[in-house]
Amino acid sequence: MLEHLLQLIKDAGSLQGRLVLLIGGDAEQRSNVLAAASAHVGTGVLPLGIDLARRASSVARRQRPLQAAAQLREVVDATFQDSLVAFLDRTEILFDRTLKIDALDALKRLAHVRTVVASWPGELRNGRLLYAPAGHPEHCDHAAAGFLVHHLS
Repeated sequence: MLEHLLQLIKDAGSLQGRLVLLIGGDAEQRSNVLAAASAHVGTGVLPLGIDLARRASSVARRQRPLQAAAQLREVVDATFQDSLVAFLDRTEILFDRTLKIDALDALKRLAHVRTVVASWPGELRNGRLLYAPAGHPEHCDHAAAGFLVHHLS
């Protein structure tokens, strides 16, 4: 399983959009796989929810949507400044409606600078990348295109 993810990371390095999504399993399984892969690459894992929430909470609520994308890039750039690969875990914060971020688009934008390996807390079903059920305020539904997938069973 780890070998497949490491191969995807290597393959992603030659693509324009260098995004690898880790899908399936539970949050702990995704965290463990990210930790193992990041140790192999020689970098760490950023628990995005903790760091981005801390930054967002320092900004007035109505200003958060205006600064969220920049704060996301800042925290990732600061954490992985010397690395060609960024490992992002606990990404649920990207779906927080008060930030008004399109989670997949934000991850794709980060993947223009370096390879991004991110935990996706939703699922891949019928060629669609999903998060939260239809009707839920955080629901998102995207075509499964522009990224590589490592699926945990």
